Amino acid sequence: MMNALHELLDRMLPGDASRGLPAFSALGMDFDTHFPAEKYAAVVELASDAAADEDVNQVIRRLRGADTPLTQALVETALDLYFTHPQVTAVLQQGRTTLFPHARSLDAMNYDLLEPVFEQQRGSFS
Repeated sequence: MMNALHELLDRMLPGDASRGLPAFSALGMDFDTHFPAEKYAAVVELASDAAADEDVNQVIRRLRGADTPLTQALVETALDLYFTHPQVTAVLQQGRTTLFPHARSLDAMNYDLLEPVFEQQRGSFS
């Protein structure tokens, strides 16, 4: 039954091999933790009825029609897990690391360039 959820998530987030983006299932997520069977059973049952060639957006529309809050929670959880996973962020950031918790110094900046902005905004702060 949870296999249908794996398939749905892979259809939602199939990755892109040419760009190095993995499919959702390739990330090795702990499905039991993030998608507990008792919570998502109804959505998974409906997803398992989807035809293999049915567009994933149509499947999600059907799921929303049956249980909007649960489907929304599923989609948000999947997107959050996928787009915050280190394998995905490394590809999207082209290998750059995030500022926190990694220190990264920025190039020296000429703050004189911001003077017109400060002058323009000065009146709005008083």
